Amino acid sequence: MLAGGIGSAPFHMAIEQALAGMDRKRACEPNEIAYLYGAAKADLLYELEAFQELGVPVHTCTMDGSAGKKGHVLQLLEALQHAGKIPKKVRLLACGPEKMLEAVELHARKHALECWLSLETLMGCGVGICNGCPVPTLPEGPLGSWPNAKCCVEGPVFKTDTITLCGAH
Repeated sequence: MLAGGIGSAPFHMAIEQALAGMDRKRACEPNEIAYLYGAAKADLLYELEAFQELGVPVHTCTMDGSAGKKGHVLQLLEALQHAGKIPKKVRLLACGPEKMLEAVELHARKHALECWLSLETLMGCGVGICNGCPVPTLPEGPLGSWPNAKCCVEGPVFKTDTITLCGAH
């Protein structure tokens, strides 16, 4: 799980549900999940203790180097993979700033990884009437019959085989 800044919001409950086995046939073991959390500086790593109390490995990074590894979450992921602490083949779940999500999408495509992006898109009406939250679809994907998906209706979590934030095909 890759979080950037306030993109940490959905992950506490997601980790709790994974550990409890909700929506699965079995519960995940804490060592089957890794939470990588990045922010600009240490005081923007929100609720870090609450995540640590869940019992899953928590790794941090900051752009200024004030906590954890210096850099962004993809650099942290690659460093942990290089060190053998996280396998090369993983399933990614990411939420954070759009530039981070674009980078995660490209990384997932490059390494043929399953990936879901939780978008922080502004949603005008929240029910699909205003069309104010379009997300470009991949023509060959399951939502590709229309050039855009509505983030508020079809999302806000999308698998990267359905949408693209950066025009990657």
